[in-house]
Amino acid sequence: MRTLIITLLSTLMSHSLFGQIINSTESTDLSNIYNHALSVYCDSSLAKNLNSLMVEYESLTTSHIPPKIGNVEIKLIEYKQLISLTSNKKSIELLRVIPIRHEKGCFFVNILPYRVTKKGGKLEYSLLMGMGAKIEYRFDCNTKGFVFDKIE
Repeated sequence: MRTLIITLLSTLMSHSLFGQIINSTESTDLSNIYNHALSVYCDSSLAKNLNSLMVEYESLTTSHIPPKIGNVEIKLIEYKQLISLTSNKKSIELLRVIPIRHEKGCFFVNILPYRVTKKGGKLEYSLLMGMGAKIEYRFDCNTKGFVFDKIE
């Protein structure tokens, strides 16, 4: 009985230490690395007190983002919508999810906020400094998936 309890506790602790396994770019749940990265962003102090986020639609990174992550409504914005949203010299804040990259043994997804305005009929993107996030993952060979490491 004691061995069974120790085995059960070890299993539970290992799952909580390793967290969710992320092994897809196509699924619609948190096993999709882009959905997971956006979820981490929504849970961070960067999105504190926000009820909704506008996220740039991009077929590679955001096509499977759910309409709501936690308590935050996600509004996917396509290029044509950007043009109408920025008419009459209005500007909007928009998040861009950058495809996964690898550097020095670390895999990461950047989520960068931009202020988008229209000038002379063209859209201009201005990076909002200090508001972006680098969500880092490590690859777990045993599970053949990514495991969330940290947010910077």
